Amino acid sequence: MSELQDMLCVQARLHRKQGANALGDLFENALNEIELLKKTYNQLFDAVQGEREQLAKANERVKELESYNVKLANESHEYQQLCAELEKQRETDYEVWQSKYQALKDSLSLTTCYECGTRVHELSPRSRCCMCEYGRAQFNERENEQLRREQEGE
Repeated sequence: MSELQDMLCVQARLHRKQGANALGDLFENALNEIELLKKTYNQLFDAVQGEREQLAKANERVKELESYNVKLANESHEYQQLCAELEKQRETDYEVWQSKYQALKDSLSLTTCYECGTRVHELSPRSRCCMCEYGRAQFNERENEQLRREQEGE
C-alpha cells in the first residue's frame, strides 16, 4: 500500500472510533476508489504496452515494405534498361535480317556467266561476265596479232 492509502485507512479507523461513521465511510470509499483506479490504471498500462508492441511490429513491417519498395524500384529500373537493350538488339537484328534479305534478293536477281559460272548483275550481250569478256578480248587481240604476223610473213 502507498502512503496515501495508509493515511486513509488510519483516518477511517479514527473517525469510526470517534463516532463519525460518515467520515469513516468517506475515507473507506476513497480507499476503495483508489484500489479501483489502480486496477484501471494497470489495465490501461497493459493495453498501452500491447499497443506499443503492435506499433513496434507495424513499424518493422513498414521498414520491410519500404525496403521491398526500394528493391522493386531498382528492379523496375533494371527491367527498363533491359527492355531498352532488348529493343536496341531487336532493331540491330532487324537491320541484319534486312541486309541478309536484300543480299538474298539480289543474288536471286543475278544471272550466270555461261563461261565461268559466276553470278553477276550485268552480262555482255553474249551472256559473259566482264572478266570473261575481258579475257576473251585479250585472247582475240593476241589471235589477231598472230594472224597479222602470219600475213606479213607471207
